[in-house]
Amino acid sequence: MSIDLTGIRSRLMNLRTEYILQIGEMTQEYHDHESDIHDSDGDLEDAAQEIYSEEMSQGEADNLRMNLQLIDEALARMDDGTYGACLACGKPIDEKRLEVIPYARYCLKDQIAFEE
Repeated sequence: MSIDLTGIRSRLMNLRTEYILQIGEMTQEYHDHESDIHDSDGDLEDAAQEIYSEEMSQGEADNLRMNLQLIDEALARMDDGTYGACLACGKPIDEKRLEVIPYARYCLKDQIAFEE
């Protein structure tokens, strides 16, 4: 494989840091808003909108946590020499796919099959 593993590792580490910061910010905002909702004398509609917004933010944070796990798994595969191989079929994942999604676990064919 001719992919630049050093460059990909750097991208993964930068994404990892970015995601951790975003999760921290979302978690802090959630706790701040949760306190505001409980302390609020506002009407029920405002409180319901706040709760809905916070649930959406928590969904985004959950997605970031999942991507963070995928990044950690990709870094582990780099360390053990299996990075770039599809976890389903063992064939190399297309370099262009890895450039776009550096934590991809499957080749495009197996990713499509997995999602169906």
